[in-house]
Parts: sequence; C-alpha cells; structure tokens
Amino acid sequence: MSCEQEGENVDTGICNKSRKQVRAIGHPGSVQSAFINENSKQREREGKAPAGSARGGGDPSPSYQRKENTMSQYSFLVVEDSPTMRQLVTFSLKRIHDAKIVEATDGVDALKKMAEDKFDLIIADINMPLMDGLKLLSIIRKDPNYASIPVIIVTTEGAEVDKEKGLKLGANAYLTKPIQTNTLLTKVKELLKMEVA
Repeated sequence: MSCEQEGENVDTGICNKSRKQVRAIGHPGSVQSAFINENSKQREREGKAPAGSARGGGDPSPSYQRKENTMSQYSFLVVEDSPTMRQLVTFSLKRIHDAKIVEATDGVDALKKMAEDKFDLIIADINMPLMDGLKLLSIIRKDPNYASIPVIIVTTEGAEVDKEKGLKLGANAYLTKPIQTNTLLTKVKELLKMEVA
C-alpha cells in the first residue's frame, strides 16, 4: 500500500524518509548501519559494552589472559611405605629449587599417582606391601608411557640380590638405607643432568 493510499493525513516527509530507510537496508553506510553505529557509540558513552562483547569495559576473558608458568621445574614421585623414610626423602628433595614432590605408600598407590600426573624421576623402596618396588619397576619399564622415567631403587644394607634384580629390571641407580641426603641429591642431579650446586 502506498503512502497516498493510506490517507491524506500521512506526512509526506515521514513517508519519504521511510522509503529511503527501506531502500538502504543491507547496504554499507545504510540508515540501518548508521543507526547501529550510533547506538553503539551511545552505549559506549553510557559505559555499556557493545552487543556481543563481555561486560565490564570489554576486558578480555580470563581464559585468554597469559599467565605465568607456575609449574614446578622437576616433579618427583617418592614410593615408600614407611612414613619416616618418606619424610626423609621428601625433605631431601625439597632442597632442589621448585621441586614438586608426590608421595605414594606402595606400588599400587604409585601407579594411581602416575596415572594422574607426570614425573621426572621416581624413587621407590623395594620392600613394600601390596606391590613391592621390583614389581613396580617391572611394570614401569614395560609401559611405553613410563619406560623413559628414571627410577632409583632403595634397598636395605647388604641386600645385594635385590639390588642386582633391580638393576636388571631397568633401575637407573640404587641407594642403600640409611639414605644420606647428599648421596640422594647427587644421584638425582646426575640422572636429570642438573647442575650440581
């Protein structure tokens, strides 16, 4: 229906303006585009975020913000059923800067921890309940996901048979109890090719 057919009271200027708006829709610089741009500017002046952007001044989402790497440089798994020995080994490893240390009470617990996290080195006692250190070592060396992780086995003094079995299964080094902090740290730094302080 034309403006003339709508009645004599129709404002000709309004009608002409409507025709121009209709013709301009969908073209760059159109009335619709100008209206949207002007509306966006007005929203910015009022402190409102443009449509489709985050509120609060358009700050980037936290998921896109670069964060400092807070991961530890070295991650260790200590497998020992004795709380006292675990504490001793953990205390010694804490002398390594930025060391992350996870403890496990036996071989079964160690496998659970390994499924949840990645480790640079494992220190495992041989004599443990449920799954001893030799069985754990055997599983580690047969699994391509863990085979390359250096393993230090811990034996009691005079347990030459256990030491030999461990080395044959693929242990990288061994320590005898009682563990000396300096000896432990030297072995760890050699295996990880760390600078010896």
